[in-house]
Amino acid sequence: MSGTIPFVFGFDEEGKTITVDLAKESHISVFGPTASGKSVLLSNLMLSLTNYNSPSQVSVILFDIRRSTYSSAFSSMPHVINYATDVESIAESLKNLASIVTKRLEILADNGFISWDQFRSQLKRESYNDVDYSNIFVVFDELTSTIAEAKASSKELYDSVNASLSSIARTGHNAGIRLISSSQKTSSDAIPKNIVMNSSFKLAFKPDERDYSVLGANKNNLPVLTEAGQCLYISSGMASASTAHTVPPYLQGAAFTGHLKLAAEHWKAKQNITKPAEVVVENEEDFGVTWKKFLSSN
Repeated sequence: MSGTIPFVFGFDEEGKTITVDLAKESHISVFGPTASGKSVLLSNLMLSLTNYNSPSQVSVILFDIRRSTYSSAFSSMPHVINYATDVESIAESLKNLASIVTKRLEILADNGFISWDQFRSQLKRESYNDVDYSNIFVVFDELTSTIAEAKASSKELYDSVNASLSSIARTGHNAGIRLISSSQKTSSDAIPKNIVMNSSFKLAFKPDERDYSVLGANKNNLPVLTEAGQCLYISSGMASASTAHTVPPYLQGAAFTGHLKLAAEHWKAKQNITKPAEVVVENEEDFGVTWKKFLSSN
């Protein structure tokens, strides 16, 4: 993988694909109302992560109290090391993740490294046999709903979730642990402020005034975005936010479930290889033009 984790997430006004390197981003925050395109984006991102990276390179933790179709479908992939759908399990997992961040940062300090990717590429792994070396992506579908449920459950649970999230948001990316969260709006008080502040890749579907402000964009200089899939975004290295149309579902229906089954079998049999899993479907029409463009651009 050579330290890069590319993700083709959309098209610009000229129809050219837009790719971000997730290895260069700190955390990823996605905002937008229901049916605006958040879940499609997360599903495409999951397909990209699990199709082009081995389980030893990328691990995924899925948190989804809504039990959405896409997250449950991905739960059988060998990349997914934890799939939690209740707030108590999520709180415990977050606490463990915060501990892993601390342990990884101690390892970096002891060996004179500043980033987990640098450590992975240069140090002999035999030195730390008990350490998971993968880049860990923590995917939250509807983060605000999770936090709200924790708050309704108990103050102790709410405080635990917030403390762990805040800790991971501050230093997790240096330890190779990145949050990918989707929420209704940037203005929600339920979202820990430093998650948004420490997210270098931010997308807002059907953005409102607050969204433009959070992404540092001048609404007067950009087109009105009202259709599903249209978004305002900014990523690492960009001087200002821009607009894009996110890629429609890479795969749907039988092609989606069939591909996940094949990919899971592939990686379970060959977890130590770095070659991307081959995409195979019986009916090429199920792919759609967009998925073919995605494959040809990588």
